[in-house]
Amino acid sequence: MRKSKRTVKSLLTELEKTGIASNACSKLSIARSTYYRWYNDDIDFRMAADKAIEAGRANMVDFAESKLVQNVNEGNQRAVEFYLKSNDSRYRSYHGRELQEFKDILEDRNRKDFASLESIPRILMDMIPSETLIEIFDLENQPNIEKSDKDFAHDIEKAIGMRYLASILNRSKRSN
Repeated sequence: MRKSKRTVKSLLTELEKTGIASNACSKLSIARSTYYRWYNDDIDFRMAADKAIEAGRANMVDFAESKLVQNVNEGNQRAVEFYLKSNDSRYRSYHGRELQEFKDILEDRNRKDFASLESIPRILMDMIPSETLIEIFDLENQPNIEKSDKDFAHDIEKAIGMRYLASILNRSKRSN
């Protein structure tokens, strides 16, 4: 099939309904191989299709949730159980609760690990004697040296970061 603006627009409109490429293609009598060829060869089409698929999936989730609520309102036992298990940990199985607890523990550990990583530059700064920092960064010849300790430490951290970045860039230039 030839790719025209009208065909592409119709295809994207169908994708926005369900987010399923095969459904959209079959409705418009477009071979799936044609769709994937367009998808792989045309970056603009790919971006538009991805956006339409995302919208379609959101539409289907909204539709499915409305049907679930409708079934709950009608007293459908399976729908009630599914809704409760999905939305309240008290109704999840033991393994489901255990999994959620494990996830919470990992998130907490990661938060603590990242917090400790952020403190490394300050710890390093505390370990380097002031005299050495003054020599390394030629701070005696810098204007406005009379700053608060906090500003001074921040300036040093920035300088160390810039020197480190420059050394990394120099290494990568040498290796190329």
